[in-house]
Amino acid sequence: PEKDAGLATVEGGSEKEKEKDKEKIPITSFVYAGLRGRPALVTRFVVEILSTVVDYKRSAEFLDTKRTSASALTRMLIKDNVLMLQRFLRNRAAVRRITAELAAHKAQKVARRRNNAAKAMQGLIRGFLGRRQIKRMAQAMYTKFIDGATEREYWCNPRTNVSHWTKPALLGEFDCGMATRMPSEEERFTVVCGQCATTTATCFCIQCDEPYCTMCYALGHRAGHRKNHAHLLVDNCVQCEFQVGTRYCTSCKDTYCDSCYKHMHKRGRL
Repeated sequence: PEKDAGLATVEGGSEKEKEKDKEKIPITSFVYAGLRGRPALVTRFVVEILSTVVDYKRSAEFLDTKRTSASALTRMLIKDNVLMLQRFLRNRAAVRRITAELAAHKAQKVARRRNNAAKAMQGLIRGFLGRRQIKRMAQAMYTKFIDGATEREYWCNPRTNVSHWTKPALLGEFDCGMATRMPSEEERFTVVCGQCATTTATCFCIQCDEPYCTMCYALGHRAGHRKNHAHLLVDNCVQCEFQVGTRYCTSCKDTYCDSCYKHMHKRGRL
């Protein structure tokens, strides 16, 4: 009988559990605030039960404050990062600009140095060529002679008729070539133009029976009957160019005056 009572109790308990199971609602069919299933159940629990607890309210307020401060901190960090990125980009742009300006300044400096060097070289070359040209002009302007009485050399400017016992500074390291020996009064043999009476004659007009220099002959015989006059050339000395040539050297193939012939042919093979 005791065993039967125990069985009855177990059977009675199982029947109560069955009744409770019949009262349970499946979780998948639970609906709350537009949610279904377990999320709806948890939401209902938080809203209707947990939210009434004082500690929950305090925790919720604390978390809300933290959320606000976290948002502000996030915005501040984002702003700082943006400012840092902008600063970095500006610095890189400034570095590139300064680098380009330095390169341009360096190129200008190098170009300026090259131009200055070129100008200096051109100035030196122009100065050298100018001095050389002046010396060449001085060579053509001065004539070097040897005085027959003293046997000393001197330089004469035919344009000014000024003579120097020392070489003119314009000649520099150059000279006027071989010196011409001035003849003595007994040796001098010159033919002067019959018109201007200052220039050495270069031709003799047969009809006029008079010597002329090149300029006077051209002016006096350019028209009229004189245009058809015949003339003979006066062979002047190739060395002094103002005396009439009296001797012809078959070896040199040139005409010399007496004084120049003696001076040029006094030694050596000549």
